[in-house]
Amino acid sequence: MATTTVTVLVVLRDGPRALARLITRCTSRGWIPVSVRSIADGTRCEVTMRLQVHDDRRGTPAQVRAQLARLVDVERVFVDSADGVPDAVAFGAVRQMFAAGR
Repeated sequence: MATTTVTVLVVLRDGPRALARLITRCTSRGWIPVSVRSIADGTRCEVTMRLQVHDDRRGTPAQVRAQLARLVDVERVFVDSADGVPDAVAFGAVRQMFAAGR
C-alpha cells in the first residue's frame, strides 16, 4: 500500500500521559511518526510531527484531524498535506495555519 506524509500540530493540555496518548493513537491507526517536536510550558503542550500515513481514506488530512481531535486533553489540531518537503518547511507551514487560526 502506498504511503504519504502529513504534518500535524496538536495543542493539548500538558498532562503526564498526554504525549503518550497522542503517539499511541497515531501508531494504533498505522500512522508512523517520522519526526516529532514538542514544546511544553507546564500548562499546554504543542506537538508538531510528520506522520507517514496510508494513502487511503484513513490517511486523509480530514481523517487524521478527526481522529486526533477525539483524544482526551486535545484542544486544537492542524493538519497540512505538505509531502516531499523538508521538516522545517512543513513545520513552518502548519505553524502558519496555527497562527492564522485555521
